Amino acid sequence: MTQKHRQVYLDYLLANDPQHQTMLRLEAAYPSMLEKCDFYLPVGWTNLVETLLKDLTFVCPEIRVAQVKEKFGGLRFYADNCNKEANELITLAEQQSVLICDVCGEPGRLRSDGWLATKCDTHYEEWKKRNDGN
Repeated sequence: MTQKHRQVYLDYLLANDPQHQTMLRLEAAYPSMLEKCDFYLPVGWTNLVETLLKDLTFVCPEIRVAQVKEKFGGLRFYADNCNKEANELITLAEQQSVLICDVCGEPGRLRSDGWLATKCDTHYEEWKKRNDGN
């Protein structure tokens, strides 16, 4: 595969990747807050994080988000220039994330099958089959 074909393929994958599209949309909506953010957000938590970002603009407009990701099955949200209210909102969102399926956004729970993940019943079964190799 030539370099040109590889780039076309990568561009196609990114254009059709829901996580990438979510990241671009949120970066456009909150440019100064997410300017230097390392961003990996499961699609199911999009509404949770979008609500958090909106709330943070009101309680702490100077906040700068450094990283958003999943770790140990829950949301991790790291930011600089936080005040007390911002820290409380971040903690609440991280706690809520283990009750929301990281795939679809429906109610879920933290599950362990060698790895930790927050899934609804349907996505847990799919995840378990994929991890079991069945």
